[in-house]
Amino acid sequence: MNEILIDNSSVEIEFTEHLKQTDNKRILFTASFGSGKSFFLTEYFRRNKDYLDITLYPVDYSVSSNEDIFEIIKYDIIDSLFEKYAKVLDLKIEDFSNLLIAQSFLANKIDLMPLVKSIIKSSFIDAEQILGVLEASKNIASQFHNYKKELSGDEKSLLLSYMEGFENKKGSIRENDEITLLINNFLTRIKSKKRGKKFVLIIDDLDRLDPEQIFRLFNIFTAHHDSRKDINKFGFDKIIFVCDLNNLEFMFHHRYGLNSSFDGYIDKFYSHKPFFFNHRSFLKEKVSIYLTKNLENTTEKTFNNNIQETLFGLSSDFFHTMKSLSNKMIDNDLLRARNFQKFKAYALPSKSIRIGHREFSPTKFPLLVMCYLMQQFFPRIEDLINSVHTLSHQYDSNYEVKSNYKSLNWEMLLISYSIPFFIENLEDMNYRHNNDKSYFVSIKNEFDKIIFLEYRVNESLMYDYTSFTFTKAVGNNMTVNNQSTEQPFSKPNPYHIVELALRNCLINEYIQN
Repeated sequence: MNEILIDNSSVEIEFTEHLKQTDNKRILFTASFGSGKSFFLTEYFRRNKDYLDITLYPVDYSVSSNEDIFEIIKYDIIDSLFEKYAKVLDLKIEDFSNLLIAQSFLANKIDLMPLVKSIIKSSFIDAEQILGVLEASKNIASQFHNYKKELSGDEKSLLLSYMEGFENKKGSIRENDEITLLINNFLTRIKSKKRGKKFVLIIDDLDRLDPEQIFRLFNIFTAHHDSRKDINKFGFDKIIFVCDLNNLEFMFHHRYGLNSSFDGYIDKFYSHKPFFFNHRSFLKEKVSIYLTKNLENTTEKTFNNNIQETLFGLSSDFFHTMKSLSNKMIDNDLLRARNFQKFKAYALPSKSIRIGHREFSPTKFPLLVMCYLMQQFFPRIEDLINSVHTLSHQYDSNYEVKSNYKSLNWEMLLISYSIPFFIENLEDMNYRHNNDKSYFVSIKNEFDKIIFLEYRVNESLMYDYTSFTFTKAVGNNMTVNNQSTEQPFSKPNPYHIVELALRNCLINEYIQN
């Protein structure tokens, strides 16, 4: 999986300040579904050396009762600890023996044998010794039962009463069974070897649970928080719940009614205040780094010649335009962290396209290069076009005639990139153009009115490259001495124009999935 670099981002700095507060022991980490919450936290704790962490994914807890869920949580914590910190734990033979003995106190609710077998692979204990422990422990329950028969009546009654007490306290807010003690012991041992580090338990993927399951999970952790000492269950320094707070509020009112106090309910689950993950700022700050993190080590591998590097390199107007379009999509939630994880490489397309009777390199058309790169974010080209359509629908265009035409430069470039795909007989574009002449193409705007896009043509014989520069959008194509006399429209819609151009490209098979 590709990685998004998060170092030195303002979001990371803000989260660090929120996390490091001493008494901030329960944290609600919130953002909308699919915004990259899980990805951010994974990368954050991978890089941050001040914390130890494990993550639970409770999507499989829905079929269990509250009591069973708590036992499964303990199982998953042990599993995660061994998966991530087996070397630090430096397991001994007695650790495995204690795990199996502790199972007798779980009344067979959870079978620890598969877990013990799986963690052998990540430890350095002699395999023959472990196998001996496993074999000797297979019938531990029956052996212990036989041993109880040898005890005196009073001792037997006392022991049976003691064990029954443990069984009856499963899920109790005061339970402190052998598995709980073992988890506490493991956390203490890991922290003792990682001095000064805090241990964080992350409860992730709450967005994937049904409302009933989310509330049950919250209630279980709240019930097992020791409010007398303000200590999290099992001894974790921090517990982070990852969810969408707005969606949670909607589900709460749907279940309990609009008059129920959501604030009064939810504030039990965090110590200070929720942390609102600003995924848009996070992605926009890092979009340049991420777009180019897989760029070839040498420009010769990515760009075949100097003109390609000039046109499409990291200092080019093209790259700035692509970055700006990506930011625009981020602002409108059309690009999220998951889309960026699909982006493979900033590279130029190599497969030629046929226009009329001729073949062209797609690098002669910046819009085709941009489509080749941007479509990596999406499952299909149609999804990219639909995203551009969404931007077009939200754009505040203005077709009043004004002399002070102003628009963002990169949006002007989007129109420039689109112009070739409205030109008839595009395959004949190798004839000499007059650089000072105004040319026009006609299109229908988003209100189904015909407008004309004026443009200039610049040809480079040295590099065999022709560029098109949009100058203005007008109501007719009248010229005097090859110059347009029309005043421009105030604010034509660049995304509508790009959408039309992309649909033309799709119809003519210049682009494809």
